[in-house]
Amino acid sequence: MLTTFKSKKLERVCTSDKAAIRAYGVEMAEKLVQRLDEIHAADSVDFLLAHRIGRCHELHGNLEGTLAMDLVQPHRLLFTRDGCIQGIEAVKITKIENDYH
Repeated sequence: MLTTFKSKKLERVCTSDKAAIRAYGVEMAEKLVQRLDEIHAADSVDFLLAHRIGRCHELHGNLEGTLAMDLVQPHRLLFTRDGCIQGIEAVKITKIENDYH
């Protein structure tokens, strides 16, 4: 899948190891890279959901339409479906959230 980002700051943290380590620490940066690699390798969001990759799950209530994957407890990587770009499913990374419960 392809990924887009809600903001340039979020894109920088997600694509730069140095920025991710500075913002969240080594363990969180490694998990963030792992989750983004899993998203890129998947054919679709449905594949992530069906196989529970990264404990991918849909959110409800005021976050309806948003999906989440576990990072380092209690952080989650939040994203939404972003249609198709040149026939390839895309997602938009919206936030790294500290426990939305």
